[in-house]
Amino acid sequence: MGYFIFKGVSSRDYGVLEQSPMPPKSMQTQKTVVIPNRIEPLFEDSREFSPITINAVLGITDKSKIDGIYGWLHGEGDLIFSNDLGKFYKATCYSEIMPQYMSARFGKIPIKFLCKPFRYAVENEPITLTSAQTLNVGGSYPCEPVYKIYGSGNINFIVNGETLQIKDVSEHIVIDTNRLIAYKNDTVLVNKTVGQYPMLGVGDNSISWTGTVTKVEITKNERWL
Repeated sequence: MGYFIFKGVSSRDYGVLEQSPMPPKSMQTQKTVVIPNRIEPLFEDSREFSPITINAVLGITDKSKIDGIYGWLHGEGDLIFSNDLGKFYKATCYSEIMPQYMSARFGKIPIKFLCKPFRYAVENEPITLTSAQTLNVGGSYPCEPVYKIYGSGNINFIVNGETLQIKDVSEHIVIDTNRLIAYKNDTVLVNKTVGQYPMLGVGDNSISWTGTVTKVEITKNERWL
């Protein structure tokens, strides 16, 4: 029998997962481009992917646990299913106890998770580089890593041949490609970079730099559709 973990708590603590969900695949959103005098429109993929909905049913045998279940099944958190414990969704949970699902002794709670499009690697510890090398990235879609670069002065940080210029580094700087910011000790650094923040592709990625750099810590944030 399967189970899920939400916000660090296993569904096995409260009951049995009676309906094992089949997670859908997120679709890339499209827009229609109408061209005058053309019979058919063109479809153009946007950068965004749509969120997905995952439904499940939790069967409970002890109604005294309902308050605890409702204290658990709300809000946002990481969602992991037992058939793939190495990946998690960023999810928001909705649940509702319906009278027609309640018997004298037992109950069923339909659960709805609204999830962001990607699954992410549970194991996501930073990898430390002290010299230029090739970094392998898993997943099924390019990821948005966090780079923590230790060094000083002006640095050229090069990923797959594309250069990000970083100016006036003092001790270290963090480049967050998801949030598109550079910061140090929680202070956002403005006008410190020139160029695109480099993502990492699936497979091998070349990482190098010029300037005074002692090490680079990379949190890959591998992800799957």
